Amino acid sequence: MRWKRAAAVGLVVSMVLLAGCSGIFGGDATETPTSDTTAGEVTNDTPANATTPPGVAGGELANATALTAAHNASLSGEAFALQITQRNRLSQGGQNVTTGADRAVAVGDDGRFVIRASNSRVNQTVWGNESVAVSRTVTGGEPAYETMDPDQLRPQLSGHLLLSNYLSAGSYEVASTETVDGETVTTLRSTGYTGSDAIGIDPANVSVYESTATVGPDGRVRELAVHLEGSSGGSNVTLDVRFELDADGSVDVSRPGWTDEV
Repeated sequence: MRWKRAAAVGLVVSMVLLAGCSGIFGGDATETPTSDTTAGEVTNDTPANATTPPGVAGGELANATALTAAHNASLSGEAFALQITQRNRLSQGGQNVTTGADRAVAVGDDGRFVIRASNSRVNQTVWGNESVAVSRTVTGGEPAYETMDPDQLRPQLSGHLLLSNYLSAGSYEVASTETVDGETVTTLRSTGYTGSDAIGIDPANVSVYESTATVGPDGRVRELAVHLEGSSGGSNVTLDVRFELDADGSVDVSRPGWTDEV
């Protein structure tokens, strides 16, 4: 068993897997969104009787940053779980390469959290509380263990960076509204791809960008689905992403047995 106190490798792995920011996905996984001019401050000033999510105006998503900041703020101090799946296919010269990443995040209202992330090469579990985070990473051999600063991971737990990447990449309009569990839920649907540095594909090279997002009045994104087809670097690219949030408060953030040896 190998323990490391330096968190550089494992921290990068967990950030990449959680944020979806490797390859064409780009982005700064440590960034915390803000909806006002105070650097680093995340606010959600949505009135209690609001029915339209922050950032949505005139029947369209006018400000993806405001929406994802409100999503992040709405989950502060709350228990929730989210699932993210991502599949990428590159085709060139008759050869197809498919890769993917899966992430499951559970956060308790007491500040404890569990991240389980994997791709074709790496399986990683991170457990944290208010004072420490510990990681177990398996890359095909003996597991490697590390301790981390939980404050470096906590801003990512809501999945706001991934949401921002894709919501800012499309032109979204309000497709429908309905009442769910006593609140007005808005469905946004993309009408085209406008480009994003995080995705890194020129709009001229994207033929399909289909996406829907289901959003509560406080900006909380319940679901996001994205399907992109295009080309990059001489390869045909197909991307599918799905984000699902469960905020009913029923989560398991119990400490894994392997952390006892820290």
